[in-house]
Amino acid sequence: LARLGLWEGYERYVRQFRPVLAAMERRGIPVSKGKLEELRGWLTTEVRRMDGELQPLVPGEVKGRKVWKTWPGDCKPVVVAYKEQVVKEITDRLVAEGKKVTKKATTAVVKVRPLEYDRYNVALRELGYQFGEDKMTLFKELPFNPASSQQLIAYLRHKKYPVPTRFRDGVVTTGDKEMERLEVKTKDPVIKLARSIRAYSKMGNAYAGKLLEDGTIEGGWQPGPDGRLRATITFGPATGQLAARNPNVMTTPKRRRDLAGKFRECIVAEPGHQLVELDMRAFHARTLGLAAKDAAYMKLADLDIHSFVAGHMVRFPGIETALQLSDADLKALLGEIKKRHKDVRDFKAKPAILGIGFKMGKRRLYFECRESYANEAEAGKLIDLLKALFPKVFKFQDDVCAEADRTGRLINSWGAVRWFYDVTKWAQRDGRWQQSSGKDAEKASAYLPSSNAHFMLREKL
Repeated sequence: LARLGLWEGYERYVRQFRPVLAAMERRGIPVSKGKLEELRGWLTTEVRRMDGELQPLVPGEVKGRKVWKTWPGDCKPVVVAYKEQVVKEITDRLVAEGKKVTKKATTAVVKVRPLEYDRYNVALRELGYQFGEDKMTLFKELPFNPASSQQLIAYLRHKKYPVPTRFRDGVVTTGDKEMERLEVKTKDPVIKLARSIRAYSKMGNAYAGKLLEDGTIEGGWQPGPDGRLRATITFGPATGQLAARNPNVMTTPKRRRDLAGKFRECIVAEPGHQLVELDMRAFHARTLGLAAKDAAYMKLADLDIHSFVAGHMVRFPGIETALQLSDADLKALLGEIKKRHKDVRDFKAKPAILGIGFKMGKRRLYFECRESYANEAEAGKLIDLLKALFPKVFKFQDDVCAEADRTGRLINSWGAVRWFYDVTKWAQRDGRWQQSSGKDAEKASAYLPSSNAHFMLREKL
């Protein structure tokens, strides 16, 4: 550490910073146990309701079967009752005919097959059993498990829907973002219910906790006797961002507003206290501009860089000379662009601005935001516009990748290091060797802006 000039950073931002985290751990987070119980009960009811709607919609061939060649244990009472009736009828017939009633004569063997008296078949169906096509086996249709990727993929293939794949390796996926796209495209209620059950179940397990048979709660944000939740805060992520375990208090639900709102109600300030939420405006965008030594990018990131890019996309009057305006006039112009071209700003310019911070190319930008761009060419045209507007940012990313490739590491402004092993790669195309980005290129491009932001937060704490 001393040889690399990192000892001072380690002393201040790890060793001396640890007591700050220890104080946070001791203080804890105020969580209402009663509100958490209400949330857990509501989630359980909702999951049960949605599952009741889901099961009849899924074809039997997708659910699968469990088959029995002998009577299952829970069928035995039905079979015994049937046998007793058969024996009674045999006995009554023998007596009526004046014949001797013997054990052998009244022995009845009931094999797995539809029974003579239909009320017993009805009783079996009420237990969830059906007879197979051969009439010599019983089967139960297994419930569809929306948490199972295999079963969800089987349903998509049964419906002949395109099965989503991951960008980085082409492996099939049932990630929520991809399933949301498929839900919007197909309007399929099974996909909608499966996504909701997954989200509500995750909320229950990860945040509200799971109620076990013995009445105890497993997992979740369970407070101690004093009403405070205490987690262990760690230095895990390589970016300098903090992490936590038992539970992970660094993340809370955001994507589904109804769930996020209900969970936030469980975090309740104690009497005489208030909860305060703080956010650093455009933090990573400004640290990217700082790393690239691009004052205009930092200024726009602080005001509204997404509207600035949207203005160039729609050729808004005055946008070409906008940077010559005073801050007040520039802010007013960007506000007008946001009001008139909000869709372009939010769904085309914004994803691209966020993406270039991670050296995102046109192929990935289109893959991640297919609902925003008509094709890969449109995404590429937008990235070309960004390169023309902010050449210093792209030069910084090329330079920092070259440094990471040459030295195998990057050191941020606060004395923290991250190591890289696959920043660039070489491949032979048409008989010539060509260089391209490796798996670590995005990480190397994003490391300095993101880690400088996280270590600045450590300094403030």
